[in-house]
Amino acid sequence: TQAETLFSLNDLLFVGSVSGMLMYDITDAGNPAYINSIDHFRSCDPVVADSTHAYVTLRGGTNCFTQNNELQVIDIQNPEELFVASTHIMFNPHGLAVVSDHLIVCDGTAGIKVVDVSDKSTPEVVNIYPIDFAYDVIVDYPNALVVGEQTMHQYDISNLPEMVKISELNVGNGN
Repeated sequence: TQAETLFSLNDLLFVGSVSGMLMYDITDAGNPAYINSIDHFRSCDPVVADSTHAYVTLRGGTNCFTQNNELQVIDIQNPEELFVASTHIMFNPHGLAVVSDHLIVCDGTAGIKVVDVSDKSTPEVVNIYPIDFAYDVIVDYPNALVVGEQTMHQYDISNLPEMVKISELNVGNGN
């Protein structure tokens, strides 16, 4: 299993891989214990989680082994019986972050999408913020840093689903 992302929550470690999401108990950090996994078609697979659900973006493309692009909401309330609670079609999703009942999803050239996940069975895109290319997001509440193709964008996210751009920094090589 090729790992794409790692996300820890309390005593759990979520591993997003090209073939699925794996869960480990890391109560003993030196000896992670495998709990369960949920498989999907081969795809690029970032993952984040809250106390009841994991959120996975599956991305198609040349290095991702598929053409499918979607957000999966995985019920993790019973780690022994993981299941996909819902899916939502995306354009070309990359990194994501969870903030309460909202996800901030970097959806490639489709920009930044704020997804309301208060009803896990029907995730809904409630705001879109166009940028050239949204690749990844790092949350340090009440701020979010979005990594673009050649630009870093900083947002105030204290009033989600609204995001207010605070600053922008060009990090391109000038070519």
